[in-house]
Amino acid sequence: MFLKYNRFDFSNFPWYFVILLLLHSSMASGEKAETKLRNLLLKDYVPELLPETNANGSVDVLITTFVRTMEPQLQNFVNLKAVLLFQWNDSRLRYEDQNPENIKKLSLQGDEIWVPDLTVYNMHTSQKLLDHSTRCSVNPTGLLRCSQKVSLYLYCELNYTDWPHDTQLCSLHIGTWIEEKVHLKPWLKSDGIIMTAGKKTPKWILKEIIYIPEEVSGPVTSMEYSFKIQRVDKGHFAQFIVPANVVATLSLCAFWMPRDKGMVRVGFSLAVLMLNALFIQDLGFIFWLSGGDFLPKICKYFANFLIW
Repeated sequence: MFLKYNRFDFSNFPWYFVILLLLHSSMASGEKAETKLRNLLLKDYVPELLPETNANGSVDVLITTFVRTMEPQLQNFVNLKAVLLFQWNDSRLRYEDQNPENIKKLSLQGDEIWVPDLTVYNMHTSQKLLDHSTRCSVNPTGLLRCSQKVSLYLYCELNYTDWPHDTQLCSLHIGTWIEEKVHLKPWLKSDGIIMTAGKKTPKWILKEIIYIPEEVSGPVTSMEYSFKIQRVDKGHFAQFIVPANVVATLSLCAFWMPRDKGMVRVGFSLAVLMLNALFIQDLGFIFWLSGGDFLPKICKYFANFLIW
């Protein structure tokens, strides 16, 4: 009787609680080990000093660009959204001989270690690409990998002559700020770009990416990429192309109409003038968009018609 009522029913025991407790204990132990190792590596670390250089006296920095979107903006600027990846070696952060916990990767922040002073030369406002928000990780051999999300406004000489069927050629020019002992190289692919041609955004399609190598005898301190993008926005077709053809058709009808149809001819001409008046505001926007350097052909058409 005593055994019957005091027997413990293990089937109802909350084993999940024990599992969660063990997982929490394991994670806390891992975090403690990582914190201890990080403090050990950064104790005498000086971020202002260069890592160990190669035989040429420079630090090899590999760069990969994951392009997300690239869309032209107003007045000769293009907005590039991408993720930049960087890789280099820093022997001061090697911990393969001090790793009893077998930590595969140690997380670090950009302001804790030396990072290359990189910037974008053709950006609207100059700023460093790698800063305190940069996420980095180092493996036991001292190999560092850092990533940085960017949204850059790049200067690009936009040509709107064939607008709205235009194709633009823009560039991304990355280089060092003042450091001369940094050698930049593409990473993962021969051109350092991870984005297949043909990827579309709502208004643009990336047609081609070209890596332009810098021909110098010493360390390569800058990298340049050329992007060819084509407009695929179909909204402009209904907004401008169709009205342009309608206006052209009405103009021809008014021109070839018999002389004895005076009132009808005047009516057609007034209708054409009214249609042109409807597009004046939109045309003014396109005139401003082109910046006066490359006037779209469709703007020339409407302008010549108004003069005629």
